[in-house]
Amino acid sequence: MRSKIIEQDIEHIISDSENYLSKLDGKNILITGGNGFIPSYLVDTFVTFNKKLKNPCKLTLLNKNLITEKSRLSHLLDDLNVKFIKQDVGREFRVCGNPDI
Repeated sequence: MRSKIIEQDIEHIISDSENYLSKLDGKNILITGGNGFIPSYLVDTFVTFNKKLKNPCKLTLLNKNLITEKSRLSHLLDDLNVKFIKQDVGREFRVCGNPDI
């Protein structure tokens, strides 16, 4: 669930950072606390920019709490390029695959 203000922010971020974001083409990205305020902006920015990439980046998001329909990133629950994992990063864990970033 994204507000119009967040959408405008993301478009502004993308317009200012397109050269840097284009380097994410085909990358696997691990983000901890993805549902938090700042990480969720990153996630939304990457997902929005994926539409411009030839090979979309894949996001693995570790969150202490389960993502539900009321969560900040609930609009991404069905996005095939986003994988949510319920995990406390303060405890030992393993991530399947090999994150690039």
